[in-house]
Amino acid sequence: MKLFLQITLLLISQTLSAQNVTQHSGTENYSVISLGSYNITLPVGWLHRTETDSSQRAMTTIYHLDSTGTLKFKSLTLPQVVTQKNLRNMTNVDSSISLNWQKWGDFYGYNYDYNENGKIYRQWWLSNQEELLFFVYSNDSRNNFEKEIMTNIVMSISANN
Repeated sequence: MKLFLQITLLLISQTLSAQNVTQHSGTENYSVISLGSYNITLPVGWLHRTETDSSQRAMTTIYHLDSTGTLKFKSLTLPQVVTQKNLRNMTNVDSSISLNWQKWGDFYGYNYDYNENGKIYRQWWLSNQEELLFFVYSNDSRNNFEKEIMTNIVMSISANN
């Protein structure tokens, strides 16, 4: 699974330009990251950075200074619509394991949790038909509160109008 994750992260690429917009909603503070055709909302205290390698492939990392966990993701715009079946095949999760097709913000797709070498992982493979998003959350601990925060961040995906 680890090798597949590395290969997938290398294959899925698109340059993302991130822009922070801080919002104030009542007593809640959050940041909206604008990444091309979509936005992601981060709770107060969560930061992001986008790194681009020499071939212009970009990966955005979301993190908190007081945490060992990170949420990394890449985006790819596709020349054709990704079907539910094609996206399921991209997960590389054994077909005997049931994955539920779910809505995540303005995207649809699958997620899967697993443990490997003392780390917990949660992955999402999402599409809005023309764009594919691949997220990987990893952490050394079993912090269920942080897993909920990561789920909420992924659920916040919205079209950038």
